[in-house]
Amino acid sequence: MRLSQGHLKLLETCPRQFQYVYLEQLAAPIAADHVKQMIWGNRFHQLLQQRELDLPIAPLVATDPQLAQAFHTFTTTVPDIATPIRPQPGLRESEHERTIEVQGHSLIVIYDLLIADTEQARILDWKTYRRPLSQYRLQQDWQTRLYLWVLAETSTYAPEQLSMTYWFTQGEPEGRPEEPEGSGQEKAVSMEARGGLLADAQRPTPTSVTIAYSAAQHHATTQVLRQLLDRLSHWLDRYRAGEAFPQVAASQNRCHDCHFVTRCQREHTGHPIVLDLDAIAEVPF
Repeated sequence: MRLSQGHLKLLETCPRQFQYVYLEQLAAPIAADHVKQMIWGNRFHQLLQQRELDLPIAPLVATDPQLAQAFHTFTTTVPDIATPIRPQPGLRESEHERTIEVQGHSLIVIYDLLIADTEQARILDWKTYRRPLSQYRLQQDWQTRLYLWVLAETSTYAPEQLSMTYWFTQGEPEGRPEEPEGSGQEKAVSMEARGGLLADAQRPTPTSVTIAYSAAQHHATTQVLRQLLDRLSHWLDRYRAGEAFPQVAASQNRCHDCHFVTRCQREHTGHPIVLDLDAIAEVPF
């Protein structure tokens, strides 16, 4: 099975939800404004890719002045974008994809930008929601763990030579707290959906968070990843035999936020989550 970081997030959050979304192709409804902002975020990523490839970008921003302004602010203030350095020898590539087979599954990652030379390799990722997550939360996120793990496994770099930098394209307005905790990945997804377009013309300076890597972190991710894949293989075997994936423990108090609460017969409240459709679209099942 082909697995992205979005698959791993949902599998760890709730195996039954993973079954509904990825095996049975069910999905929660998305509000129209969320769809609009997700499209905005995708267009922003496309602009950066076009720029890296030295392709025309004027047609992409001609009808959206606010997108043009956001793009201009980002590309003139972020060092790696404002003054692109192409290492020789080395690699600088937008939308760089890597795949590795692990325990019968294909793990796939797509880096917004990978910059590598003889001394180090850096993963850069663009986030279009407004409020940056904390460094701790980013370290625990499967995107960080999987992206760094795969790069270490598919290159000759030592873990200590790798890092991942998240650039929050809309910065963090002074005095605004980090987004409150949510139930699993859906809070971050909701923020990305909401943050694509600022109402005001004044845009904060983009901010970044860099995650360093180490051999200890790599070992820890290896252990967790292999255990998770072992469980997935077992659940897939049972699913083919007619047995559903296990549900998340009710004591974790996650079900009341889930769109599938009725299907799982765990109705308590009616506040549906927003699923990570961006991650689903990245690697179609």
